[in-house]
Amino acid sequence: MRIYSGTLSGKLTLWNATREVLEKPSAILRVRANNYANVRECSAGDIVALAGLKITASGDTLIDAKDDEKIILEGVENPPRVFMAALEYEYIRDKPALENACKNMIREDPSIEVKEDPETGQIIVSGLGELHLEIFRDRLETDYGLKTTLSKMKVAYKESVGEPNNITYEYTKVIKGKPQFLQLDLQI
Repeated sequence: MRIYSGTLSGKLTLWNATREVLEKPSAILRVRANNYANVRECSAGDIVALAGLKITASGDTLIDAKDDEKIILEGVENPPRVFMAALEYEYIRDKPALENACKNMIREDPSIEVKEDPETGQIIVSGLGELHLEIFRDRLETDYGLKTTLSKMKVAYKESVGEPNNITYEYTKVIKGKPQFLQLDLQI
């Protein structure tokens, strides 16, 4: 979380203006690589992590609950997801835990999408790249203890017409002594 103005202390109740709910962080943490240090207070310009938030996701605007001005800052626009793979779990009993873990991880990284294919029942994971999906899978194991595998990656290729075009094709042929004529107008 980046502090844009004012100060934040551990006793402060926050208003999530994006989702319109109150949140109470249990701790404010200064993060440096794999090291977390509790801090009592932080101020404008600081980047910290907040523990204990139940609803808040990446990109949400948090303000002091007592603040009269309920502003919402513009969130981050995620690029389209182009890599996808089937996510397979080891045991059927892991499915509820996997669904819960995926929901939690999507709150942290909304550029990931997880959905179940209605025809095959497979869980399809989409992301920004092969490494992105591999890190997602690795975190399922290290953070949640779930052994999963990813199928071969697929890339969504998207093509479209660059500019409109018109084509007229004319065809003439004599069949049984009679001229036959065809004109085809194609507009793309």
